[in-house]
Amino acid sequence: MDSSNHQRHSVSIYLHAIVLLAITIPLTSSAHTGRADLLFLPTLGGNSSTATAVNNAGQVVGNSSTGGNFWHAFLWQRGRGMMDLGTLGKDTYANDINDEGWVVGTSRIEGNNDRSHAFLWQANQGMQDLGSLDPPNGSSIAYHVNNIGQIVGMSSAKGVAEDHAFVWQLNRMEDLGTLGEPLLPPTFTNSAALGINDHSDIVGYSDNPHRSRHAFYKPRGLGMQDLGTLGNGYYDESRARAINDTGQVVGYSTSADHSNKTHAFLWNSGSGGLRDLGTLGGDDSRALSINDGRTDRRYFRDCYRAVTCFHMAE
Repeated sequence: MDSSNHQRHSVSIYLHAIVLLAITIPLTSSAHTGRADLLFLPTLGGNSSTATAVNNAGQVVGNSSTGGNFWHAFLWQRGRGMMDLGTLGKDTYANDINDEGWVVGTSRIEGNNDRSHAFLWQANQGMQDLGSLDPPNGSSIAYHVNNIGQIVGMSSAKGVAEDHAFVWQLNRMEDLGTLGEPLLPPTFTNSAALGINDHSDIVGYSDNPHRSRHAFYKPRGLGMQDLGTLGNGYYDESRARAINDTGQVVGYSTSADHSNKTHAFLWNSGSGGLRDLGTLGGDDSRALSINDGRTDRRYFRDCYRAVTCFHMAE
């Protein structure tokens, strides 16, 4: 699985987004005036920590090195500090938290450090192993959890040498399949689910029959829809990273000129394709998250409290 590379890459970009959030919030909220100060979080005893997600209650999750030279997921809350969420074996990484305080991510399994399993952590139950689509030997990773407790991610698929998108609900992991089997050998395809909204609509990426990796949108109760790319070239690729409750999807794609550039996109049903969001003057851009357009003061206040950034010991 290429989940570890995907995870490290997405974390580094998301931290930049948090820093930008800290700059813009005071301009929109009457609850705070003046300069926005970044809040540096501690570690779990090691040299570094990263924040990966924040919910509307101001709870922050991320990953920190420990004194034992491992990485553990953490939950940080104002007034309570940083809590070690434990592990299923050794290293543990948190990817998301919903407004109920449910945390999801991946952890190396006890006794077999070549495999990792998706986990769900809840305050009253601790860390739960979500298993995989291919027990007992498969690996899995959870990327996102919505506010009704549905979890999406990627897992080793059963019976084939593939990784497939999954949704976990009602204590069961369901294989979401792919955009189709290849027209020519080799006959394997991979997919991953990266986001789910509170209406159970899912987005992510999948190999298609032409062996190009494309963003997909899966409405509740229906199959995957290929969202294409900005240029619709034969070898162009795209990824859908997040979907809000109005059905708007963001991600990134090979640019329309079919170069090696990557541009952020916005898509919604009936829009007629991906909308290129451009760049800030450079060659590349990526969209990783989208909100529901809420502008109430409480929402901005919660975001302000939860501003986090990378901490490295001197």
